Amino acid sequence: LVNSVTPIDEEYVDVRFSFRVKKLHDADITKGVGAAFVAEVSRQLEEDIPIWENKRFVENPVLCDGDGPIGTIRRYYAQFYA
Repeated sequence: LVNSVTPIDEEYVDVRFSFRVKKLHDADITKGVGAAFVAEVSRQLEEDIPIWENKRFVENPVLCDGDGPIGTIRRYYAQFYA
């Protein structure tokens, strides 16, 4: 599974998935496994829509100890933004 999410504007993103399924002895079973995997990923993606619809940008969000090294990661990625 490879996925990419590309922001289009403040409201929309482009979401793409690429799947690879191991070829099984029976082509119909292989196809069924692939279809089941796609269906499950689609289901999970749809469950996240309410979260995305209510996201908002917070310039300096409050972090807690359990958040891990997010501050370090943010400082690293900041170099790539204008």
